[in-house]
Amino acid sequence: MTWATICCAVDFSEPSKAAFRVACELSARLGAKLTLFHADMVPGSSYPETVIAITPEMLADLSSQADRSLTDWKDQAVALGVKEVALARSPGMPAGEIARFAEDGHFDLVVLGTHGRTGLRRVLLGSVAEEVVRRCAVPVLTVPPSWRGESD
Repeated sequence: MTWATICCAVDFSEPSKAAFRVACELSARLGAKLTLFHADMVPGSSYPETVIAITPEMLADLSSQADRSLTDWKDQAVALGVKEVALARSPGMPAGEIARFAEDGHFDLVVLGTHGRTGLRRVLLGSVAEEVVRRCAVPVLTVPPSWRGESD
């Protein structure tokens, strides 16, 4: 099995940082191209008889923040020895967008963090990682938030 293209799905959280470190190490060791992918969930809120609209300016600000974060993470990946790093974003629900992007891009591996929720928190908040594992036709490596990657 050759992993020449790796997609690392990031949401800029701590678990995402752990997955990023694993994806960078794999990419550097294997000489694989790394793509950092971020799914932009369009924010919004609704209350009885009221909808709080997100203005175009607010969306532009969120978009530029994501672009800056992705660029910073790309620079870190290069500093960690990854030879080729691409960036991609897509609007939509994260699990579906990650699975679609991985399949459409013909990636060999998807790496993503998991928040490690259990019990009621998992039932109420769901698990993007779990849904990606179920939906994605590409192999998925999940990295728990406690992963540090240090060896003895």
